[in-house]
Amino acid sequence: MCSGKGEGALRVLLLGFGNVGRQFCEMLSVKANFLKASYGLEMCVVGVATRHRGSVCASNGLPVERLLKTEEETGRVGVWEQPYIVGQSVDELLENCDYDVLVECTSPNVETGEPAADYIRKALKGKHHVVTSNKGPLLFYFHELTEIAAMHGVYFLYEGTVMAGTPLFSLARCGLAGSRIRRFEGIVNSTTNYMLTLIAAGSSFDEALRDAQRRGYAEADPTLDVDGWDAAAKVIIVAQAILGMPAVDFRSVAVEGIRGITPYMMDDARRRGGRIKLIARASLDEEPSISVKPEVIPFSHPLASVEGITNGALLLSDTIGEISIIGPGAGARETASAILRDLIAIETGGRLLER
Repeated sequence: MCSGKGEGALRVLLLGFGNVGRQFCEMLSVKANFLKASYGLEMCVVGVATRHRGSVCASNGLPVERLLKTEEETGRVGVWEQPYIVGQSVDELLENCDYDVLVECTSPNVETGEPAADYIRKALKGKHHVVTSNKGPLLFYFHELTEIAAMHGVYFLYEGTVMAGTPLFSLARCGLAGSRIRRFEGIVNSTTNYMLTLIAAGSSFDEALRDAQRRGYAEADPTLDVDGWDAAAKVIIVAQAILGMPAVDFRSVAVEGIRGITPYMMDDARRRGGRIKLIARASLDEEPSISVKPEVIPFSHPLASVEGITNGALLLSDTIGEISIIGPGAGARETASAILRDLIAIETGGRLLER
């Protein structure tokens, strides 16, 4: 049955049951005993909603293993019989479901941030914590959503929105508590970093793109990735969440993608002692600035060795100077692990989360 069923369990309403949502539920099933023993944390999924595959809700919790098996066999989540309630809309679940935390992992909309932003607003205003892996709402409404959370005394966490499972925001919030971050440099798009790795090995742009698409690293329409807009969305989130910048207009950021990068340019950079990487920057030096563009960085730079679908970030603080973090930049399991860490942080509480 449901992990942590019973009084005192953290009740989770899950929006989205794609790769990330399924991986999250699998983690809850596998790690139930470990979470209880290590953190005193019991979790119970009380509702799941999808865009096209139905919804299901149960106040006493859903048996996670059955949920996963049912979805695998039928392709739907809303095929349960009583006492389970099926067919409710997301708005109805947000209003009627008895939950503590909304876990929002639907597909991002980088045009408007909706409808996920509205779901998050409603949950926060209802005094429910929110954990999301969806960068769309943060891109457009970061300050609004964090202010709503503070006003209603709940947590709004988003570790999985940038660099997947690599704990970038946790590093800034907890590991660098008391520091002010002045500058960020990052490789935050796995598709382009993988392609640049292939181009450096002699592939053309088109060959590298086809390989990335074949492996599932690039979408059929790769525009957001290869033209730099996905990286721009992520660095805007970082600029607001870590550097404390005010709201930023997505389309006002100086963005250049990798379409023009050739093997010759890679060889030339290598002869000059460096590598070409798509670098996302945010800085408070002199005046606030954000940019995304291919740059030649020296071999000695911490990000020069970041290859394939790995991501990396370099933070400049006013206390210990530069610190770098490198890790997975994509993957459903990695993103699900970020969601799990945010839930652990909510359960354990502490003033560091309120920074």
